[in-house]
Amino acid sequence: MRYGLTLLFNYTWSKALNDMPWNQAATSIGGGGSYVMPITVANYKKLDYGPADFDHRNITALSYVYLVPKFLNDSPSVLRYIVNGWGTSGIFQYHSGDPLTIWSSSANNSATHQNRDRAVYSGSSAYGASACAGVTTPCRGWLNPASFSINPAGTFGNVVKGSFVGPHYVDWDGSISRKFVFTERTSLIFQADYFNVFNHTNLGDPATTLGTTFGRITSTSPQNWTTGPGSTSDPQNSPRIAQLSLKLLF
Repeated sequence: MRYGLTLLFNYTWSKALNDMPWNQAATSIGGGGSYVMPITVANYKKLDYGPADFDHRNITALSYVYLVPKFLNDSPSVLRYIVNGWGTSGIFQYHSGDPLTIWSSSANNSATHQNRDRAVYSGSSAYGASACAGVTTPCRGWLNPASFSINPAGTFGNVVKGSFVGPHYVDWDGSISRKFVFTERTSLIFQADYFNVFNHTNLGDPATTLGTTFGRITSTSPQNWTTGPGSTSDPQNSPRIAQLSLKLLF
């Protein structure tokens, strides 16, 4: 942009809807057996029409590189040596949470043998910290158990696929570097890299099947928006990590 600064920014707002069964690939649907309702019921896909499993409404990525402009040549040599040669770079990532689908703990109350019955949502506040009341182990309440109940016998529940949203993901990685020039053809670069600069914990999704653990978050998220939900290759969700390096150019 100016004065040694380069920026790359991207923001995406999106909404992906489909009528595929939850957690099903397009190539693996066999008849209607994976849907909540059997295909003999009119409009049998109505509880499976909702946000796609990969739907994230807001995605932001910002990367930057800043090289400190050379200090004035008429400044004292010691001052030029201290100030010149510094640079910094980094990347910031954010995306909104995963779509959540709430399941009944009595998976076949509908007596259709689909074993995928949904919970009944009362319409009151779906989110809250009450799920962890009285729990002594690490726990974060996300969904409100009082707002959901088991589907009565002969019914399928009323929660539509992806009706609720899990915790968002955010991460900032950055680095600082210093170049020491010895001769025209020889220089030394010192660099300090920091992963998860703010030491921020990205929470995993809560338990979404009614029961004693329903609504609780008891793990951190392994996902990265560049690799998709469920990925286990996300070092950014580790505690803050710093690494130092030296590179000799000649």
